[in-house]
Amino acid sequence: AHTKKCDTSSSYLIIRQYSGCTSLRLPVHHYYFLRIKLIKMSSKDNEEVGEYIEIRQGRILFKRTVSSSTTSNMTSVSRRIVHLLFVHGSMASSDQYDSLIEHIMNYSRKIADLEIVCHLFDALGCGKSHYREEVNYCSEYQDREHRYMPWASFSEKELANDLQGMFQFVLEKAARSSSSDGGSHATMYLVGHSYGTSQLLNLIHTQNQGVNVHVKGLVLIGGALGDGPASEITRDGGHPIFRLPTFILNYMQPSLSQGFVNAAFHESCCEALRAASLEKSNRNSMYVCKAFYRQTKWVTSDHAQKVMVRTLVIHGEDDLILPVEAGEHLANSLPHSKLVTVSNASHQVFQEKPDNVCQAIMDFILKCT
Repeated sequence: AHTKKCDTSSSYLIIRQYSGCTSLRLPVHHYYFLRIKLIKMSSKDNEEVGEYIEIRQGRILFKRTVSSSTTSNMTSVSRRIVHLLFVHGSMASSDQYDSLIEHIMNYSRKIADLEIVCHLFDALGCGKSHYREEVNYCSEYQDREHRYMPWASFSEKELANDLQGMFQFVLEKAARSSSSDGGSHATMYLVGHSYGTSQLLNLIHTQNQGVNVHVKGLVLIGGALGDGPASEITRDGGHPIFRLPTFILNYMQPSLSQGFVNAAFHESCCEALRAASLEKSNRNSMYVCKAFYRQTKWVTSDHAQKVMVRTLVIHGEDDLILPVEAGEHLANSLPHSKLVTVSNASHQVFQEKPDNVCQAIMDFILKCT
């Protein structure tokens, strides 16, 4: 696409580099209904598409789609298309799922009539879903970059509305993929981790009729309920430490990040995975962390008992963030659920044991689809 040189006195929205594409510099007042699609082939077998979309007015999220579709299997007369919408945990990002996605893609290629389409996005203030002026990144800038994002922007209600919008966006894509090919049958599954499991249960609770019609199943990884065994973690308003002033939280960030990594990964986990998680955690804005955690609201067993969608609950046996008892309580509260525990894995079980988690998810999908 061609861009015109803009007046340097204007305010600009920077779409940062993705997959080798040149960054785009656009006037901020042009971002409404902005949708820029950037495409890359991650391998000869998978197509990955990344795009910035305005999911609701003024709320631009980074979304990407990874598909196992190739020219070799597109010619299938009758094929099953399975859409998976992934929701990451608190103050995380969608790229945590990369290893799991790759395992799912490899698995799906072994089944001739099956196409898997994975939809992932970064919540506002996380990963690539933030926009800033064209300045060098530094810790002092973290709060300043979000000055124009009010505290309420990160509330449970606003994030729930974003998720609802993303669900509708993916649902429309799934419907189009099915109608465009008369020989295809599309189904949809929702996958969430940690606080993302609560957000998905809330989505189903508030949009029960529509979700039950379109969603075949739920996959809840490392999740819990607000009234379960981990209630000290899942309390409304988050941990009391986030009542501290932001400048103190900035000072404490390295130790807080290290504490999370120590608990979230099993002692047998490779050091490279720990280091990558630590680096990403230290990049989080503590202003956003405080605004997010102070407004968290976990769903309870009362909500879970009303969920009629078939559900797979996956939990690391050695989870030190949300103990396995929380996963058992979650599974027992859901009417149509199955619990799978993974040994030698903690809270980031899908990163530590992507092969085990992939196998459990694909067994669940093939049984339900």
